[in-house]
Amino acid sequence: MILLAIHVNKDNEVIVGLREQGPPFPVQDFSVRQVIIFGSDYQRKVTLEFDKKGNKLFSYVHRIRTDSRNVVYVIDCLDNDNNGRIVAVDRNGRLKFTYDGQKI
Repeated sequence: MILLAIHVNKDNEVIVGLREQGPPFPVQDFSVRQVIIFGSDYQRKVTLEFDKKGNKLFSYVHRIRTDSRNVVYVIDCLDNDNNGRIVAVDRNGRLKFTYDGQKI
């Protein structure tokens, strides 16, 4: 696995973005694109990878941040041209929203 991003939230939990070895794009069905939350004891608490419908939440995790309610915000790159979006998910893996920018 390749470490892509790391963040420590207010509760001292470590949140990392990971992907499998090999070229980052295109994202295949077998590609592993995860955000993992480790507790302050460094034990894995939550793995975020799929939404409720089984679709991948992330393509290439570039940055990770959290808010005061520990909603996880990910800057997600979609291709080699750095087109991307913001993905917000709660700790249960429920997609809160995605923001792709303004459509022109």
